[in-house]
Amino acid sequence: MFDRRFLVILSGLALASCSNAASSVASAPVRVATKAEVARCAYVTNISDKPGLYGALASQGIDYARKAIIDGAAQAGANTVVFDPVDPGTMVTELTATAYRC
Repeated sequence: MFDRRFLVILSGLALASCSNAASSVASAPVRVATKAEVARCAYVTNISDKPGLYGALASQGIDYARKAIIDGAAQAGANTVVFDPVDPGTMVTELTATAYRC
């Protein structure tokens, strides 16, 4: 039904969109900290993101969501982010974090 070239092009576009989403984060001056490390910092905002990839690609989806949260923290004026804990072995459908200015 579909032409094989169409599928190759579609796959390439999908991968390109993922890499563009992560590239803006590389220069974000935001560090990941623990709750204890931000005790004297100013609260900025709460941020969440949904991984969007599950199954065999779950870890990649979580990585993209973490990078999106870090990018959002930088855009909000924060320089530190604390991720809410995730229970090991559970399917992650949303990551949440709190952004701070330290």
